[in-house]
Order: sequence, then C-alpha cells, then structure tokens
Amino acid sequence: MKEDKIKAIVFDMGGVIFSSDGGTYEGRERLAGEISVDVKKLHEIWFRHKEDLIKGRESEDEYIREIKNFLNVDLSLEELKNKIRSYNRINHEILSFVKK
Repeated sequence: MKEDKIKAIVFDMGGVIFSSDGGTYEGRERLAGEISVDVKKLHEIWFRHKEDLIKGRESEDEYIREIKNFLNVDLSLEELKNKIRSYNRINHEILSFVKK
C-alpha cells in the first residue's frame, strides 16, 4: 500500500502569523494622527479597498497610493508603506510552529 504524504500546509497570514493594527479603527485613528489626515476619510478608503486587498485583487502599493493621493499625504510611497507596516505584529509562537 502506497503511503500518502502531506504535500502542503497553508497558513493564513493576517490575524494568524501577524496582525496589523492598521486594520482596526484604533490603528487607523493613530495613523491618521501621525500623518495628519482626516480619520473619517482614512476609514472610508480602508472600507472601499479592504475586500480587494484581502482577496489579492489589489496590491498593497495600489492601496497606499490611494491613501497618499486622496489624502495628500506628504510622504513618499515607501515612507508611507513603512509607516503602515510598522503596525504589524508577528505572532512568534505561530511563526516558530510554521518553521518546524
């Protein structure tokens, strides 16, 4: 009898391997204060793009470009991307498990 082998294990990134405060109201409110933009408009952009971002139909750069252009953010695309990414928190326990 042929032995079946596991060919792949799939892990969800967002909320499992890492969490992002940028996906919460509090995180967006903090970001709005740090980059001096209207928090209601930032929430609006998030909800307009959330589904496409989560499902991979829109890139991170497209989303961040929309924030930058729509809200006239005075940071480069890379600076804004790094600011948003700084809200990510890695779950080291899960990451250790994944590496095993």
